[in-house]
Amino acid sequence: MPKTLKELFEEAYTLESVFNINEIFDTKLAKTDWKLASSSSDKNEIAEIEIDGSRYQIKIEHLTYTDKNKNVHEFVNATFARWNGFAFDESLTLTTGGASKILGAIMNALRDRINHQKYSAIVFAATDNVEKRMKIYNSMAWRLLKFFANDYGLIENQEFDGGKMSILVRKDQDENAVEKIKGLIKK
Repeated sequence: MPKTLKELFEEAYTLESVFNINEIFDTKLAKTDWKLASSSSDKNEIAEIEIDGSRYQIKIEHLTYTDKNKNVHEFVNATFARWNGFAFDESLTLTTGGASKILGAIMNALRDRINHQKYSAIVFAATDNVEKRMKIYNSMAWRLLKFFANDYGLIENQEFDGGKMSILVRKDQDENAVEKIKGLIKK
């Protein structure tokens, strides 16, 4: 039987961070330009940023699910990738010395963009290089939770078809929200 949201929120978790916390909180970009994805039916948002001479892309994918009472809920899947010279590559693992700075810039850009929205959930899903990427996503999710703690709880390392995800879920969501979200995130 799946655990309730309350049970998942209450599970203890200790994070041994490899990141410089001050650098994460202090790294902000002067301006992040967000644009809609190129498809007219796609309302996903994309921002390209440059950090220490490397290009990165942040994508906020907008998705919806319907609860048992037929209410539609919007949630977002946040991803990021590094330019490899040919395309943006999501196999990024942030193993360089500037990992904290990169993570901070991405996290702060996401936080600033979603700050005043009432999303049902904020998802970080990994389908490639899952274990290393989830360390990054879990760290990012914990940092974001500090800003949204009154409204969200965090559920980490949830397996889904194709990978794992961490989910910041609004505390007012029904217990089926996580399962519905897992079904919508695909590789």
